[in-house]
Amino acid sequence: MKTYIFVHGLSGWGSYDAVYDRMPYWGMRGGDLLAFLRRKGYDCYAASVAPTGSAWDRVCELYAQLAGTRVDYGRAHSAKFGHDRFGRDYSSCPLIPSWNNGTALVLLGHSFGGATVQIGRAS
Repeated sequence: MKTYIFVHGLSGWGSYDAVYDRMPYWGMRGGDLLAFLRRKGYDCYAASVAPTGSAWDRVCELYAQLAGTRVDYGRAHSAKFGHDRFGRDYSSCPLIPSWNNGTALVLLGHSFGGATVQIGRAS
């Protein structure tokens, strides 16, 4: 089974952000694209990564949401850039309710979300 993960661009938002329910990033002008796709049988989710964060920070946040873990930006990175090493804990609310070896992830990114996805693939 394929699961589609949509990753927003700079200044964007995803399903963990309160604004998403009122104004979905994916289809805000024509209706909620993910709701439409779900009605068609697609398993899809909207990630919420830092709207103005670095590529590294966004990849760490995306991974934590997918894996259902706490965000870990890494000791060296957080020390170098002067921010906390650990971020939000997604262990009680993973983006994907059940992710296992049989789940094929398809990552779709808009604008800087595309770069986030590419960096995540290379890591």
